[in-house]
Amino acid sequence: MRLLLVRHGEAEGNRDGRLMGQSDLSLTPRGRAQAEAVAQAVAARERVKALYASPLARARETAEALSGALGLPVGTVDGLAELDIGPLEGLTSAERLARYPEFSDQWERNAARAVLAGVEPLAHLQERAWQAVRQIADAHQDGETVVSVSHSLAITMVLCKVLELPIDKFRNLQVGLTSISIVQLQDSRTRLLALNNLSHLAEDLLPAPGSQIETRDDR
Repeated sequence: MRLLLVRHGEAEGNRDGRLMGQSDLSLTPRGRAQAEAVAQAVAARERVKALYASPLARARETAEALSGALGLPVGTVDGLAELDIGPLEGLTSAERLARYPEFSDQWERNAARAVLAGVEPLAHLQERAWQAVRQIADAHQDGETVVSVSHSLAITMVLCKVLELPIDKFRNLQVGLTSISIVQLQDSRTRLLALNNLSHLAEDLLPAPGSQIETRDDR
């Protein structure tokens, strides 16, 4: 199975520079335009068998654009949801640092070991996201192409698993808004075929530089 890992379009939190985990925020008008662009690109380039998405609004809305272009229903998979960041929801990076300095220091030094009550550990996110991917793979035959719409950290955790990278190396991987990354899962073998493809976006729809750094997107 070829799995296209698509990140959602720009949501209100991305635009406003606030931390989003499982906040159920909608796409901005720019995010909807990004979603339409990735939908048209996937429809033109791929023969897609099935479409899945995180249950969060920004991923569902992006998937709905793909659904319209592909003529496929959207299957919701809870394991594709973003990291649950609990008390950090809605904070700016400066507010997180001021309120939770010890956690913020841990997160910068080694996010895989950072601990804060109410914040889901990265190892747990990777386990549930990978299980979701394996369940999708088990439902499809070799050679089929499937799309999943998810989130920055959920996608990078899957990519770390595919590449056999330690969790704390996730910052070495970037997945922009509505980027396409492709992995192949066949038997027990996994391969990365593409990473962070944004060629479908016009220049005015490319993610702003600030929306891609770790403290300004879905973490």
